[in-house]
Amino acid sequence: MGVILLLPRKKSEKIWLSMQAIAFSWRLFSGFDEFTGEQYCYLPHFPLKDIFSLQNTFSRLDFPFTITQTEKGVLFGCEDVLWSQNQFSFPLFQTSVEKLSFLFGLTLLYGKFELKGNELKSIKIHLPLFWQYLQYKDSFNAMIQNLQEDYYFFQVSENMQWDACSYQITSNDWEVLQLFSEWMKQEVVISKNLLYQQVKDLLPQFFDDLAIENKTEICNLLNEREIKILIK
Repeated sequence: MGVILLLPRKKSEKIWLSMQAIAFSWRLFSGFDEFTGEQYCYLPHFPLKDIFSLQNTFSRLDFPFTITQTEKGVLFGCEDVLWSQNQFSFPLFQTSVEKLSFLFGLTLLYGKFELKGNELKSIKIHLPLFWQYLQYKDSFNAMIQNLQEDYYFFQVSENMQWDACSYQITSNDWEVLQLFSEWMKQEVVISKNLLYQQVKDLLPQFFDDLAIENKTEICNLLNEREIKILIK
């Protein structure tokens, strides 16, 4: 079974990255320094070999972030202007732009861009949740549900092992991939697949054959807006 969605968004709409929302993606895990009396943010299970590569990505994208290896682990820091909210917990975002920016930040930290040649096939986030951070699962599930209601499609899966969970978020939604590749400033191909092209070409002809009064308006909407195809 397949469902064709006509998106309410126009083709020309531009989505700008929220740097404040990205900053929250680094603040999910925090510790307390008993000597200084201050909280700090750390990146659990972050591979030490990837520190240099990620710092280069920050520099290339002009992100005001740093990560450093210390005796406390791999710590994250950023410019004070992005720390105006004293929150070390799951953020409460209001807009889809903030939520997408947040997930983009998590992709940089805990995920990867899956490429086949020069074609971006999907993004994947493997987030390590443990101890009190297991409660984040419900917040992530609600966030993903909200994004799907706004026609941005992600899938989630959980792999529980004792008191820890590998929480995976994936997406092959062409609109998400296109947006993330733009934010990453990465020149890749975003395929909308053969079925998408066939449907896009055949829909105007299909409506022409129907005896409906508003087919002109429908065809105009098809030219102005994008579609997505969901298959079950």
